Amino acid sequence: MSKRKNQTLRKDPNVYPPGWNYQKAMEVAEHYDEKKNDVVLDDEASQSEAGLVWMEVPQELVSEIQKLITKRRKTA
Repeated sequence: MSKRKNQTLRKDPNVYPPGWNYQKAMEVAEHYDEKKNDVVLDDEASQSEAGLVWMEVPQELVSEIQKLITKRRKTA
């Protein structure tokens, strides 16, 4: 006997709307994940065209960075 036959199958704990099952829910989730990635790529492209960059900074530096941005806008 294989290991798989000896293992008990777990029941899916999720409750789906009528006509839905695990497979359909996964297909819909994958569809929207792909769309989300497309939107993120489009958003990143438009920002880089505008001269903007996203980056992570330590939270304690945010106020200092905001001050620098404000100061630059006033001199520009």
